[in-house]
Amino acid sequence: MRYLPLKLVLGAVSLGLFALGLWDVLANFEPNLCQMTYMFEYPNYVPIEMDESVVKRFPQYGLYVYGEGARTAAYERKVYSGIPVLFIPGNAGSYRQGRSIGSVLLRMSEKRQNSVKFDVFTIDFNEELAALYGGFLSSQTDFVLKCLLHIPSLYGRPHQKEILIGHSVGGLIARGLFLKPGFDTSTVNTIFTLSTPHQPILLVDAEMEEFYADIDDYWSRSANSTLKDVVMVSFAGGHRDVLVRSDRSDLSGLFAGNERFLSMTTTSIPAVWASTDHLCIVWCKQLTLAVAKAIFEMLDGKTKTGLVEDVDRRLETARKYFVNPKPDQNFTADGTTEKPRDLADIRFENSGPLRLNTKKYQPASAHALVVDGSVGDIFIRSNHWRPKWISLCLDASCSGRLPLNISPTRVPWFSENGQFYTLLSDPWKIHPSSSGSSRIVLLFELPKSEDVITLQVEPTPTKESIPSISFWEVLLGVTQRFQPTGSSYFRLHVDLQEIWHALHVDVTVSDQCKTNRGMARFTVPGPFRQDTYKLLQHQRLNRFPLKLQAPAKLGDSFPQLELFLNAECAYDVTITVAWLDVLGQVARFYAVQLPAFFAAVVVMHLLPLYCQEGRSLLLDHVLVNVVAGVVLLFNRNFAEVSGDDIFAGSSIPSAVAMWAAFYLTTYSMVSLFETALLAMVALYSFPIHWIARRFVSRLQSMQRRTSTWPARVSIFPLFAVFVTVLSYVTCGENGILLALLLYFAKVCYNKRNSVISLSTTTSEVVENTKILLLAVLVTMLNVIPTLVWTKRLPSGLPGLIRSSYSGLDPDPSFTVSIVVGIVLDFAMRKGTNRRATLTRFRCVR
Repeated sequence: MRYLPLKLVLGAVSLGLFALGLWDVLANFEPNLCQMTYMFEYPNYVPIEMDESVVKRFPQYGLYVYGEGARTAAYERKVYSGIPVLFIPGNAGSYRQGRSIGSVLLRMSEKRQNSVKFDVFTIDFNEELAALYGGFLSSQTDFVLKCLLHIPSLYGRPHQKEILIGHSVGGLIARGLFLKPGFDTSTVNTIFTLSTPHQPILLVDAEMEEFYADIDDYWSRSANSTLKDVVMVSFAGGHRDVLVRSDRSDLSGLFAGNERFLSMTTTSIPAVWASTDHLCIVWCKQLTLAVAKAIFEMLDGKTKTGLVEDVDRRLETARKYFVNPKPDQNFTADGTTEKPRDLADIRFENSGPLRLNTKKYQPASAHALVVDGSVGDIFIRSNHWRPKWISLCLDASCSGRLPLNISPTRVPWFSENGQFYTLLSDPWKIHPSSSGSSRIVLLFELPKSEDVITLQVEPTPTKESIPSISFWEVLLGVTQRFQPTGSSYFRLHVDLQEIWHALHVDVTVSDQCKTNRGMARFTVPGPFRQDTYKLLQHQRLNRFPLKLQAPAKLGDSFPQLELFLNAECAYDVTITVAWLDVLGQVARFYAVQLPAFFAAVVVMHLLPLYCQEGRSLLLDHVLVNVVAGVVLLFNRNFAEVSGDDIFAGSSIPSAVAMWAAFYLTTYSMVSLFETALLAMVALYSFPIHWIARRFVSRLQSMQRRTSTWPARVSIFPLFAVFVTVLSYVTCGENGILLALLLYFAKVCYNKRNSVISLSTTTSEVVENTKILLLAVLVTMLNVIPTLVWTKRLPSGLPGLIRSSYSGLDPDPSFTVSIVVGIVLDFAMRKGTNRRATLTRFRCVR
C-alpha cells in the first residue's frame, strides 16, 4: 500500500484546523439575546427635497425623515418641530435601518408627554459597498455634509445642533465630516457609532488608506482643540459580529487617555448584556432603548438648540447609561455624620454573612453587620438600591452614622431589572474613627416597599488569598477545580495575557438548586470595556468560554472571573482549555495575514523556474519567509501593529511559533492547491483540446487565404490588449479573470498535447501550472473590485448593457490587470518558434 505524500497530509490537516477555526468564528457563539424593536404604526420614510445642484451631483443618493401616523402627515406638510437626529448607514446599508431608533424616540416622547420631540433623518447611499471600495467614502461624506447644511433650513434656524448615529462605515463618515472645509464643528457635539471600524480591517485600496490616515491625523491633532466639546461613544458587537472585530471599534488605541471618547462592547453595557451581530446592533431593543434614554437626558430647554452644551454633563450621561462602575472603586463618604432615622431596633449580625429577603409592604427596618478587620473586601448585593441606604457606624451602638455614596455595578439576574452589587474595599480608611480599629459596623436601612427586597452582605477573603489560574498551567494539565459552596460570591484571577488564549469554565449546579442558580461575570481591565456575563440557567452543567474580545495591555492586572451564587446551592467549577475557541481566536485575529504567506509560498514555488539548479531547499525557505515579512510590514494596517509585533496581542515566543505554524500551513495548503490544479488540468484537457482544435482548423483556413496579416498578428500582443480594454470599460478584475480562464485553457491544451504528441513535455505543463497558481492568487486578491462593479449594475437588461461599459474610477485593480495581461501574454507565447515568426515579419515588411 502506497502512502500519501506528506505535503498532502499536512495540507489536509491544515485545512481541517483552519475550517474548525472559521466555524468557531462564524457559528460557535452565544444565541442572539436581543429583543426585536417593533413599530406600533406603519413606518414611513418621507423624502426630503434637496437643492438641484446636490441632486445633479449625487443622483444616486437621497435624504429621508422617518415618521409614523400623525408625524408622517406633519412631515408631508413640511412641518419640522423636533431636534434633528441623523442616522448614517454603513456598508451596503439601507436608509430604512434608522426606523428602530426613530420609532423608539417617537414612542418615548409620546409616553413622557414631553413637548420636545426628535426628527430622525436617514441617508440613502443606494446600498453602496463603502467598506470594500474607498472611492465611495469621499462622495458619501460630501453628501452627508450637504444634508447637514440643508437640515437647519427646514427649521428656519441657521445654527441647529444635530446628533449623529453612524452604523458601520457610517460612523467613520461621521468623523470624516469634521475634515470638510464647509463643516461647522459646533453643530455636532455628540456622536454614537455602531460597529464602526475606527481602526481599518482591510485597506483595500489607496483611497481608503488615505481616508483613514487623514481622519486619524486630524482627530489626533484636534482632540483637545477643535473637538474639545465632542463626546463620541463607540459600540462593538462582541463575538457575534463576524464582520467587524471588537478591537477595530476601540477608540482608546487612537486617543489614549481621552475620556470623552468611550468604547465598549454591547456585552458590557448595563441592561443590554448581549452580543450583537453586525446588523442586529441597529435594531437590538436593549441597546436602542439605552441610546434613546441617553439622548433624552441630553435635552436642555434652557439652551437655544434644546440640547446640553456642557461637555461634562453629556459625558456623565453617557457613562450613566453605557458604563458600569468598577465595584471596588465606587464609594465615598459625605464627610458629615447623621443620627439614625427613627427606626425599630437595629438587628446586629456578628462577622457572619447577612442574608435578608423581606416581604411585600414589610415595615422599614435596619440591620447592622459587625465586620472583623482580618477580612478583605465586603461583598454587597441587592435587587433594590437607594441613595445613602448604607452607612458606617461611628460607634458600637450606631448612635451616629456616616452615609456612604455608592455607585453600584449592575449585573443581569433572573429578573428583568437585574441586581446591583458592590465591593467595599478597605472600608477602614473611610473615616478616622475606624482607622486602626479591629472591626467596623455597617448599617443597612431597608425601606417599606411593595416589592420583595433581597440583601446579601458577605465578607470576602483578602486579595492575597484570591485564587488565580494561568492558561499555561491549564494547558500543561494542572487541575483547576473549585467548590465555592455556601458562599454568595467567588472570584479568581485568570491569566489570559495573549489574544489567542481561551479557556472553558464548567459550572455544575447541585440538583436541589431549582431557581436563581447564579451568574458569572468575566471582566478585563483596560480602557476598552469588554465584560461578558453568563446566567447559570441549566440545572446541571453550565459551560461558557473565557477569551478576550480585543488585545489588552494588562501589565500587572489580570482578567477576573466573578461568580454570583446562591448560598443554598452546591457548585463545582472546573476549568479546561477551549481548543476550538483557541483555533477560532487565531482565525479571527490573524487570518487576515494569510494572503501574505500565500503570496510568499507561491513565489517560492516559482523559484525553480527562474533560479539556478542545485541551490539548497533551505535557501528557498529563507527567501519565502523574507518575502512574507516584507509583505506583512509594508502591506498591513500600521495602526494595528504600531508599537507591537506583527502578531498583535501575542508575546514574542508565541508570535514566532505562530509565524512557523502559518508558514507550514500555507506551504502545505499551496501544495495541496497545486495538486488540485493539476487534477483540474488533467480533467479538462480533453474537452478544451477538442474545442481548440476546431477553432485552430478554422484559423488555418483563414491563414491560407491571407498571406500577410498572420505574421504581423503573431508578434502583436492581442491578448494583453484585449485584457486591457476589458479592464478599462468594466473593471480590472474582469480582465484578470478573463486572462486566467484563457491561460487555464492554454495549460489544458498543452497537457493534452503532451499526451498525444511530443510537442509539449510534462515539465512544461508543470511549469505552466505553477504560473497558473500565481495567476489564481492574483485573481483572488483582486476580487473585491468585481463585487463593487457588479453591485453597481442595474437589474434590467437594457440598463445592464448601457452601464456595463462604465468602469470604476479609480480602479485599484486596473494596473494589476495590465501587468497580468502582459505577463500571461508572454507566458502563452512560450514554446513558439519566435525566430521563424520574426523572420516572417521581416518578409512582410
